[in-house]
Amino acid sequence: MKRLPPVAAALALCAILCPAPAPVALADVVVLRDGSRVEGNLERVEDGYNVTTPDGKTVKVKSAQIKSVEAKAPAAADEAQKRLEALRRSADNLADLKLIISRYNDFLRRFGATPQGDEARRDLAGWEEKLEQHATKVAGKWVTPDELGRLRERSQEAAVRARDHVAQGRLREAGPLLQQALEVDPKNASALYLQGVVAFRQDQLGPARKAFDAVTKTLTDHAPTLNNMAVILWRQEGHAGALRFFDQAMAAAGDNGPFAEAVLNNVAEALHALPQNLRATPATKRVVLHFQERDEALQKRLQKRGLYRWGSSWVDGAQLDKLQTKEKEIETRIKDLEAEFETVQRRLQQVDDDVRDTERALRRMEATSYVQGGPVGGRTQQLVPPRMYYSLKRDLEDLKRERADQQARVDSLRREAKLVKQELPVPRYSGVQRIIDAEGTPLMDAAAERPKRPAPPDQAPPADVSE
Repeated sequence: MKRLPPVAAALALCAILCPAPAPVALADVVVLRDGSRVEGNLERVEDGYNVTTPDGKTVKVKSAQIKSVEAKAPAAADEAQKRLEALRRSADNLADLKLIISRYNDFLRRFGATPQGDEARRDLAGWEEKLEQHATKVAGKWVTPDELGRLRERSQEAAVRARDHVAQGRLREAGPLLQQALEVDPKNASALYLQGVVAFRQDQLGPARKAFDAVTKTLTDHAPTLNNMAVILWRQEGHAGALRFFDQAMAAAGDNGPFAEAVLNNVAEALHALPQNLRATPATKRVVLHFQERDEALQKRLQKRGLYRWGSSWVDGAQLDKLQTKEKEIETRIKDLEAEFETVQRRLQQVDDDVRDTERALRRMEATSYVQGGPVGGRTQQLVPPRMYYSLKRDLEDLKRERADQQARVDSLRREAKLVKQELPVPRYSGVQRIIDAEGTPLMDAAAERPKRPAPPDQAPPADVSE
């Protein structure tokens, strides 16, 4: 008996064991411009159709390729019901009325003669009415432009009240107001900004960053938001990303903006504390250049008010003179301490060398103090060390005591130098970058932003072709 090849045997076995596929009901046919035809179940997508062919494959057909669509016999009532339910679920999740209407018309082309087709026509009438009203989906609900304007006004009023609470430190009272504002208008930039401020104050850097990032989606050049994103990234040790946001914040704040000073002070702190590996990168050099240009303009403006830059802060002329004098005194004392520190360090190194030499000499003496073949049984015996041995041991103990004293002096000099540096009344840098708090909240004019009713479209929505 002739044996089948392995592949052929497997196919034969599959043919015996696997049931034949059920026949597929007649479906629509998409006729392409090149004359070819694609038959299957159609699903409307934004730029054409997804066609599920009888063998289960899905073929994407773009609108530009289609010449016509031929509707075949309708499917069974149970399939029509399932499709209608799926269509309704899909429509509930969409925010594009024209796409919803288009999908309903696709459904009616196939199931228009069924009872479900009548239900779909009633649904379609409601969607077309919403389109005529220029309705918009907000927080899961469809509203007219007038209703949307009123909702935004209510949302903004809640955000303004929340801002006052945040400014006064009443975060607990601000929470429900922010929740109310965002339930009505999830994209309310004022409420999102305040949500970020509250989260930052509570040391919740992740939620704060998410809230401020949401603001940037609506307001791309809001200086306080960009500044706050930079501060959070710096806290999270994303130094390179923080510099990028600081660069954007400087550009958004401008030379005379209300937040220019706060942004530049933070940039001064960042550049002072920047890790060494980032100091020479092209991105850092660009930020330094932009900082110098804008800070020079800021210094000229503040000098007219008698204020001068002191690291990341500002002081008046009299205070600047005192600080500079004190700083020179501190620098002199630091240099003296550094000189003494170097002297002590050199002596400490010398003592360490003497200790090692003395220990080596002692080990040599101990090694040569043993002799073999002594008078008692020929065993190895240790001779009495010479006087020099005991003298070296005393020297070693003295050296170790001196080393301990010198090390204590080194530690003392370090503490003294640290204390001297702290004597400066106003440190140049605090090591802290600050977010712009509730005062940076972008207050939106909800009435001015009320969406205007768009002009009637040139073409009506897709016609009902189910008849």
